[in-house]
Amino acid sequence: MRVLLAVDQSPASDAAVTYLLGLPFHQPVDLQIVTVVPPFPFAESQAIGSPSDVRDLLDRERQQIEATLAELIARFQSDTFQSASAKVIVGTPGQALTAFAKKQDTELIVMGAVGRSALSRVLLGSVSEYVANQTRSSVLIVRSQTSKGVTKGSGTAPKRIMLAVENSDKDIEVANCLRQLELPASTQVHAVHVMQLMTFYRKDVIQQTSEMWKQSKVHAESHGKLLSEVIRDWGFETTSSVVAGPHVGDSLISYAGKHECDLIVTGDRRRGALKRLFLGSVSRHILRYAKCSVLISRGS
Repeated sequence: MRVLLAVDQSPASDAAVTYLLGLPFHQPVDLQIVTVVPPFPFAESQAIGSPSDVRDLLDRERQQIEATLAELIARFQSDTFQSASAKVIVGTPGQALTAFAKKQDTELIVMGAVGRSALSRVLLGSVSEYVANQTRSSVLIVRSQTSKGVTKGSGTAPKRIMLAVENSDKDIEVANCLRQLELPASTQVHAVHVMQLMTFYRKDVIQQTSEMWKQSKVHAESHGKLLSEVIRDWGFETTSSVVAGPHVGDSLISYAGKHECDLIVTGDRRRGALKRLFLGSVSRHILRYAKCSVLISRGS
């Protein structure tokens, strides 16, 4: 499996490193550790000494980064990681990471989530969100502080996973990412589908009592049970639930918090012709506001 770990010498990046070290991959991993350095704004000017002074400054910075990456590579010397290499790229971080992942045919990108303000989990850092939106790879966004009851920065594999169910054939493709991890039999998988309530003019009451609503719920419950049986055959302890709420994303996050899930797995749920430009609204909401780590799975 080809995995790209994006690091930037921040606490969020450290959390991503620790999390990746604790993931029990089912197959050997070819790991590439990448740091993207933005272009130095004054490299072509005389603003700071002579051009040679600027080059010396940048060379020293690069050497320091490369030394840090070498230390990281040493941490990934195990049977799980059959190869580990590091690269420093100069460019705009989000665009450079996405382009590099595409060139290397990366299957999974792992990176930390960084708040852009004091509201630590309200907004993702622009780089994390850009990559999650634009890449064709699956993306694991790691948060150092997960749900209640899960230790901070523990590095252990997820114990309770919530799978956001779309109620379509695509759910199997999304869930297939779990087969890439050799998780213990005690791992709990919650397959959850949300039926959205329309609250205007008390339509929620009409929906819940209508025959169409009842049929939709029966179909969703049947789909969830079949999906759970498939996942259970993969060796996981699995339950399925159908819940109702006015906002799908909030309902999924609420369920994950209530059941102390430490990882949410969702598809990218894109709609329309602009498939590769934006995440679907539900996945984007989960990515921004979930308190635990989030895996955007784009299938096998």
